[in-house]
Amino acid sequence: MKKLCKSLLICSVFCLTTAGCGTQPTPDPKPILIDKVELFYAYSHENLQADINYLDKDSSDTTYRDRDYTLRYDCLRNEFEGMQLIMHAIDHVASFDFSLKDDLKSESGNILGKENFEVLAEYYQYISASNEKAWGYFPDALIPLSNYKFRMKDYIDAGHNQGIYLNLFVPKDTVSDLYKGEGLLTVDGKDYNIPIEVNVRKDTLTDDNHLNRCILIWYDQIPLGEKENTSTELEQKYYDTVVTKRVSPDSLPPSKEVTPEIFANAFVEIAKNNKIASYRFPVEAGNYSKKRVEDYMQALVDKNLELRRQGDTTTDLFKKLLFYVDDEPSSSLEVRQRVRAHDKEMYEVKKDKAEQLNAYPDLKNSLLHINNLVTTPFTEDLVATEEVGGVQTWCPQFDNFQTEEQRAVYKARQQSTDRSCGENVWWYGCISPKGNYPSFHLNAPTLYARTIPYMEYNYGIEGMVYWNVCYYSKYDKGLAVPRDIWSDPITWENCAGDGLLFYPGYEYNINGPITTLRMENILAGNEEYEYLYALNGYVDKYNRAFSQNKNLNEMLKKEYAKLFKGVQPIRKTYSDQVNIINLKTILLNALDKFTVSLIDGINYLEGLGK
Repeated sequence: MKKLCKSLLICSVFCLTTAGCGTQPTPDPKPILIDKVELFYAYSHENLQADINYLDKDSSDTTYRDRDYTLRYDCLRNEFEGMQLIMHAIDHVASFDFSLKDDLKSESGNILGKENFEVLAEYYQYISASNEKAWGYFPDALIPLSNYKFRMKDYIDAGHNQGIYLNLFVPKDTVSDLYKGEGLLTVDGKDYNIPIEVNVRKDTLTDDNHLNRCILIWYDQIPLGEKENTSTELEQKYYDTVVTKRVSPDSLPPSKEVTPEIFANAFVEIAKNNKIASYRFPVEAGNYSKKRVEDYMQALVDKNLELRRQGDTTTDLFKKLLFYVDDEPSSSLEVRQRVRAHDKEMYEVKKDKAEQLNAYPDLKNSLLHINNLVTTPFTEDLVATEEVGGVQTWCPQFDNFQTEEQRAVYKARQQSTDRSCGENVWWYGCISPKGNYPSFHLNAPTLYARTIPYMEYNYGIEGMVYWNVCYYSKYDKGLAVPRDIWSDPITWENCAGDGLLFYPGYEYNINGPITTLRMENILAGNEEYEYLYALNGYVDKYNRAFSQNKNLNEMLKKEYAKLFKGVQPIRKTYSDQVNIINLKTILLNALDKFTVSLIDGINYLEGLGK
């Protein structure tokens, strides 16, 4: 094997300090030229196009020219963390490969096994026109490198970039320490060492998911992407994969919702799974009837009473449920009346069935407070009272929270006492908004998706609905038509990638969905929400211990201002993308401080605003 220090093209602008070129190389603080490619790291949320030279010497933005090729991780136990190794091809590269050489080790002898790293190749979609007005080759699907090579895609055109996404999972039993090791990069048959460092912090990320994420899976779309190679097992694999990303699928595979009894039995597992925060009651506009609501609700009541009689005092089959029947209702009087009628009937069913749970106040309370979500902005003509149905959970799109005045409206609804069940506020993404607003569009900055949980925590938004993860069709002129997912990224209304957070595995000989750069950043943002949740617990503990009234959001106010204004993410230049990494580091530091003492943690957070 040829060591990196023996294979460099030494020149005035690219140099490498060769001392210690083994387990602890000392990289130059700039990208490294190795024969045909220049190397530099990128954070997981940076969706760098294949057809832009980010190392252009004539550019005034030195963000990537100032980076080396060491992959550095900073995370908790029980957390996923990704880093990218970007290769910019000077000449055509016929093949490339990457693997972990050995387990990573700390100076004290602790081990982080190489099997905890997943090596993924970034697949680029070409976008020639879209509503985001951003064109070119954008990274999206993250394909296991061995499968990518199986399809002989492991080449790089001259002048283009190719990313390798190295996804790490840190097991719960990993010792807090700094681990170092090397990856082996092979370019056209030549081998190069890539330094890897992992800083494992003191805390462990909880398995619990405290952020409501109702993500729809359109199971009827799976056969369209998987070439009819579908089954109940494959549907289950899509469901399970969504759960691993700390988001909650809206529905079980169809085979598990065919009757009220089958659904109730299957739902017990969901109720006990702390990784699932919310679940859609199996009634929607296409199958709605008051009788269906009654039948499925009665099955849940019967099942929960059975569990209590068997001695299960903790399982609650109502706590995670939400109704989601009326989607984007129009302003017509007929539609408004239908929204009110649905809500009134569901509210009546809740009150009626709750009477069977008088012996169990916790279950009764959960049933009475099942949210009824309507994807609409606030409007006076849909406000509900005890006598008249309406909207119980407001769920407008992201741009409805841009101004302080807009946010104040929804804050007031959360404090409403018009009905005993109260009101809630979620938001949702579906095609729009575009531009400088949060979205999951393929050619929007991935930073925008990553920032959403921080906005939710800051503004008290209780959850998010997203319309689909596997829209393998194409909506064209009012019809859903087939498309080649791998060459046509436009899903709906000139929108790239919306409704498509997974790719079908069939093309790459994978039995299950293929994740995306966007999906991994949704996961990362959801994990960082758990940082905030844990920190808030420490702050509350401090307030109780010292009779104080500290507020986590207030202490992070200046840091939030570097990420977003209203709900518009800030990215004036590429260098702004590092702000979210800086905040992640701050949160990790704060968690470390709180493990020492409550006072150390508070002092650190308060010091941020000075």
